[in-house]
Amino acid sequence: VFIQDRVNQDHLEDSYDFDEENLTLDLEEADSEELNQQHLEMGLDLMSDEDFHAIEADTYWCFTNILSTIQDHYTPDQPGIQEMVHKLELIMEKVNPKLCHHLKSNGVVFLHFAFRWMNCLLVREMPLHLIIRIWDTYLSEIDTGGFHDFHVNVCAALLNKISEKIFAARDFEGIMCLLQNLPTQDWVVDDIEMLLSQAYVYRNIVHVDMEAKRLSFRTSFSESLESKNKNEAKLSSMIRKSSYFSSVFVGDSNMWTNDVGYLCS
Repeated sequence: VFIQDRVNQDHLEDSYDFDEENLTLDLEEADSEELNQQHLEMGLDLMSDEDFHAIEADTYWCFTNILSTIQDHYTPDQPGIQEMVHKLELIMEKVNPKLCHHLKSNGVVFLHFAFRWMNCLLVREMPLHLIIRIWDTYLSEIDTGGFHDFHVNVCAALLNKISEKIFAARDFEGIMCLLQNLPTQDWVVDDIEMLLSQAYVYRNIVHVDMEAKRLSFRTSFSESLESKNKNEAKLSSMIRKSSYFSSVFVGDSNMWTNDVGYLCS
């Protein structure tokens, strides 16, 4: 319903990952409150219609709230994802330029590996219980771009966390194999906590950098405007002087013409 109602369905094949994620979250919540572990393990067959409809409604609510903040990820040309990949590269150039140089020197472009990270929100890169922890933070930051802006910071922290392994890979094939099969299977929630903490640090760094650039732009704009006003005042003064000399010249010419006419007569 959401796909047909709001966005281009041709670009939402990966959104079913989100449906599965949301359904799992709602099942776990229902299990903790009303259902026993046996119901969760055996599937939906033993679930009452009332529980099933409640979980279905919660799943749809989560799904629509997530996608409402990232609709431009799944429209033609996917501009939202392109922007996120570009932001990731900018952040990494600031926090780990050596890693960026290593990737570029081996022919690895950020779009090669980061597109899937942005498109699927890391669902295919980490175990489910870790994704739940990450998405919990995204939902708490949803009003400030949790699934868009903050996700980029998380990806930057993730890339920095595995940077030593990336440096150890000496060619394009080795690096891409690593980035498409992240060594996260043995990670625990504490690893994700550290990852999220680093992401907050990166967000603050980017914010401070953007504020500095904004202040620099305002200062430059003010100086440019002041210079423009001075130039306009100078030009106006020159025009007034030019008009004065022109009138004097015309007046002298008329006097000269009258004198010549008088002598000729």
